[in-house]
Amino acid sequence: MSRNPPKARFTEDIPPSTPYSTRPAFQVTMSRDGHSDTFGAVGGDSPVPSSPSTPVPQWIPFAAHGPGMSGPVSAAWPPLVYTSPAPGPLVTSQPIYRPVYPIQPFPPPSFRNMSDAATQTEAQAEAAIDLRTKMANDFASNIFDGIIPHTNAGGRQRTRFRWPLGVEIAPEDRLLVVFRAIKKAGFPTLGSFFAQVFDDKTIYNKHRTVYHTIASFLQAKERSIAHHPVAIVDLIFRHRKSQEFVDGTAVDPNFSLPRYSLPPSARLDLSINEPSTNSTRNALINWSLHRMIERIEKETRELLKPQHGFLHRPKDPAVTWEGLLAWSLIQSQETIAVNAPAIFTLLTTIAVNRNAGHKLEAMAAVVNEESGELGNTDDGLPFLNEAVSSASDATTAQGVEEDNMDGEEEEEEEESGSGHEDDGELGETPTLFVKVGHRDPWQASLKALAVTVIILVLLYFRNRFALMLPILIGLFAFACNAHREFISVLCRLGLSISYSAILAQLHVLGADSAEQLRLIGAFSEITGPAFLVLFDNVNKMQRAWRATLGHKSEVKSGTASTIIGLVGVRPGAFLSEPLNKAISEGRRGALTVQKLKDDILWDHIRGVGVGHVLRVWLKYIPALACHREAVEKIFSSEFQKHRLQLRKSDIRSTRLTNIDESTTVGAASVLQNIIIGQLSIIPTSLHRWLVMICGDQLSIDRIRKIKDYARKFLTPFTRHEWALPVIQLWHLKWNWQKAIFRLHWHDGLGKDVFGLRHDCELLERGKFNPDKCDFYPAHHILEDRFDAIILDALRLICQQETGVTYGAEVNLTDGLSNYFESSGQLHKCSFDKLRQFASIVYERYMCIAAAEDALGHTTPRDTQLYGPAWTPAENTESDDEDEADSMPALAPLGSSSKPPPAKKAKKSRHKVSGQPKRNFSSGDQAMVNLCHFTRVTFWYLELCAAVAEGDIGRVFEVVKLLRFSFWGAGSTNYGNELLELACNFLYEWSDDLRFTVFENYLVNPTGRIGHWLELDLLQEHFNFWIKVLFNSKSHDFDGKHLSEAVGLNIPGISKIREQFPGLFGLKKNGQKHRKTLALDDINRLGIHFRDQHILEWESGRDQPYLVINEFAKGLQS
Repeated sequence: MSRNPPKARFTEDIPPSTPYSTRPAFQVTMSRDGHSDTFGAVGGDSPVPSSPSTPVPQWIPFAAHGPGMSGPVSAAWPPLVYTSPAPGPLVTSQPIYRPVYPIQPFPPPSFRNMSDAATQTEAQAEAAIDLRTKMANDFASNIFDGIIPHTNAGGRQRTRFRWPLGVEIAPEDRLLVVFRAIKKAGFPTLGSFFAQVFDDKTIYNKHRTVYHTIASFLQAKERSIAHHPVAIVDLIFRHRKSQEFVDGTAVDPNFSLPRYSLPPSARLDLSINEPSTNSTRNALINWSLHRMIERIEKETRELLKPQHGFLHRPKDPAVTWEGLLAWSLIQSQETIAVNAPAIFTLLTTIAVNRNAGHKLEAMAAVVNEESGELGNTDDGLPFLNEAVSSASDATTAQGVEEDNMDGEEEEEEEESGSGHEDDGELGETPTLFVKVGHRDPWQASLKALAVTVIILVLLYFRNRFALMLPILIGLFAFACNAHREFISVLCRLGLSISYSAILAQLHVLGADSAEQLRLIGAFSEITGPAFLVLFDNVNKMQRAWRATLGHKSEVKSGTASTIIGLVGVRPGAFLSEPLNKAISEGRRGALTVQKLKDDILWDHIRGVGVGHVLRVWLKYIPALACHREAVEKIFSSEFQKHRLQLRKSDIRSTRLTNIDESTTVGAASVLQNIIIGQLSIIPTSLHRWLVMICGDQLSIDRIRKIKDYARKFLTPFTRHEWALPVIQLWHLKWNWQKAIFRLHWHDGLGKDVFGLRHDCELLERGKFNPDKCDFYPAHHILEDRFDAIILDALRLICQQETGVTYGAEVNLTDGLSNYFESSGQLHKCSFDKLRQFASIVYERYMCIAAAEDALGHTTPRDTQLYGPAWTPAENTESDDEDEADSMPALAPLGSSSKPPPAKKAKKSRHKVSGQPKRNFSSGDQAMVNLCHFTRVTFWYLELCAAVAEGDIGRVFEVVKLLRFSFWGAGSTNYGNELLELACNFLYEWSDDLRFTVFENYLVNPTGRIGHWLELDLLQEHFNFWIKVLFNSKSHDFDGKHLSEAVGLNIPGISKIREQFPGLFGLKKNGQKHRKTLALDDINRLGIHFRDQHILEWESGRDQPYLVINEFAKGLQS
């Protein structure tokens, strides 16, 4: 069996193509297996020519070395030890050369009879030797230039070595040549070669080729990405020879970890960090870990620089509410992701699974495509992404069940976290999330936000001054009245500061708020004050756990006040001289009832009434939504009176006091405390200016009494001439709500008689207390009943217009939708026609004339205006039946059983308007009561809508009506206050003052459309937070805790309580109430109204009570 001939290891083993050379000879010992044992220069270093008489080695046939050693190459290149002695002296002037390879002697006799085939084989071998010699010369051409002294420096090789055509050269062959050259150059291993190449301590400045080659590689100037330095390292890392296996399983790396990252059981063991062996792959992993630690350390130091805003050191300016409320978690995430990408990537990789990452990439691609952006088109390192992807796939391929347990499957968000409303105070959203929307694959980026929180907590553990997020969470926990132990747990976890630190921070914030109050009080005597004062009493029950003679349960009373910055102040509007002159001249004496009547704009009232009817129809009939814009123009353009410019109000609370403002002396003390004690206003600076003092009816009445009692004092300040009392609207609106219930709720008549109480029982709201009249339950009762009446009125108009009547099995809202749907009889109804229907409803049910017509005194009745009458079927029962049977009665739906007897009602302390005896004329007393209810409820709802929309002019158009109605309904206190206000507006206030008061009659805490509030309602919200934070029995309203830590910070506390959940994608649980449609309630009332023909006039229908016309009665008062 033949064997391959031995091969030389280096290119220099191949003899040159020329027979003689001046280069030093080499000695190569060849073994039978083709490996060289030694190599080196034999003939010296200097190229000295040798004598031709130098003895040459004997030629020994290659086949003589053993069996199987045959072939053309073995015959021409025997594996001998051949030497060439050192060159001898020159004997002539002609150059004499020595042979580099042995010259064959005369062959022995045994080989003289060689065949022609052998001769041909020798010729082929000689040709191969010639080719090899030529290749060696070409390859080594200029390779030593610049190395040996007195030779050219060489430089960049312009001629590239080319492998000969027709010869198959494998990559392994090329590597062999390179390895031989490396070893001959003095580098025994590849490691020693690379160590020398990349030794940073060695400076290569002798040969430009060396410097530029290394620099070009390290600076990634290679054209191919596959030749990138990182790609080479990645090849080393993933090479099969870099990993060790035991029983087919890869050996895990041995990490040399910092001591702080060791398990608790081994943290103090000194033998843990002893170096241990690793395979190349595992060693690279360990090396990468240490480089990552170095990078994380660098990024951490970067994040803790003051310019990034995560630190609050003692030498830094004090934290303010403006700074806290402007802090954005999303902006912090942006800062961390930009300045600490390794930290952010490390933690987000843990938080985000494969599906979420792929979906985010797909969503980003869609967004870029829609926006016309091509994205990043630069050449990257795809092998890195492939490596990450393959590692993720390999990990997940080991067990799909584990992936699913980690949340691989997409989950729906909780309802509580899906709502996002406008909150401009807490920062902006990055562009990507604005484009994608809140329901992105990261669940509204909540995972990234959670990672941001974790990073901020870790920064807090590293540096105790990285306090911004712990301060916010601590204040939020305090605003939620969280238990102190819970706050302690949050503090231990790094999520919050301690409870004592929270109180200290509140005092710091309170000090800043107090300083801001003093700045507001430091107004110029030329421009005058630019603020108003709002105050109200606040009460809190303090219960004694163990009552004794000296310690018992009691109600703590105090006063809370607020300072609000004014806008739109005209020059000279608050000068006191014009007002004092008008008062001294007694101009209000010209006020008459006729003047008040003439001040009412009935056309405006009718116009907004029609608009409210249309709004109700659009709210419950989806087919009419196309008319929404036209309906809103009725309020925003056609009948708007004085719409306030949208703004965010400047609101600042003051210290709480123990003063009882319900007395005249107490109200004077409150003003003294606010003006001098907290605003630090010099009394003499108010001698020519007015300050708006706002509050409910009681507070304003006390201010008026102060001005009356102090009229003869010596100075304008002590006479309180600077105080301009202005009654506020929420308590006024609430009192009008109470007046409606007093007029239409009659406990003595029982709940089975048609009316407001009857409908409350029908809606299963029988627990409502009309005496207490809680605002929001009462508001919903009035709104739902009003909507049901307006919808049933539309049903009657549609039946009269189309002649189509739907059966009792069709709900009220469904039947109305059938009329206006695409297949309905009124689907082509225009807005003008719809507005005509609304005008009919207003004339029939919402004005005073409708109630007068229902009394039956007008003969004949105008059926074209008020609709046809309804005539009941003849009654065949006995004539001695109880008269009350003809009245609408309440019975359970679908049942003929009588309702249970009514409980005995408690006596009301409210004054009940007169109840005239039953009128047996031809009128319809049920219709009269209904028209009065619809009219006064419409006035109430217009007050609510105009306030929310910020149209103070529309508000006062209703107030003009209430000047009489409060007197007729028995609310004489508010009737008197509205008369005072009428005197101010009509006779005593200048135009500039009237305009400025209008501009500042409402407040908008958020700066959003539809979020205007009455000033006293804002104070009621602040009082609520004060009561919530009144969390200690030892606290008093004058105490340092409630006065400074709480009282001065109420606006900030309420904002952070409302807006902080929005940082994490949760709905704001604040002052905005959820809007729901009470369809079932409306339909139940609709069934009752249709069955009893409540909205159809019936001659002679009576009731045991008749609601008075409070407006007419007020005119007579």
